[in-house]
Amino acid sequence: MYKNEQIVWDRKDFVDVKFNNFNDKFVSEKDKLINKVINYLFEDEQRHYEESSNPKDHIYNTLVKLKTLLNKK
Repeated sequence: MYKNEQIVWDRKDFVDVKFNNFNDKFVSEKDKLINKVINYLFEDEQRHYEESSNPKDHIYNTLVKLKTLLNKK
């Protein structure tokens, strides 16, 4: 009926709206698993990165980028 315009909503039909913070519900399972792997590897890879004179192609750089991207959500 709504699609056929037999029912038309206006302001008086609006009751109220409440917004809650449900960010955790919107984090995908994939993101949670990636975050878990990053957290597991981060300190060891950071240490190795620093001991290796900060090479540009070190996996630590990838972990930092992934962590940054996941925390933007």
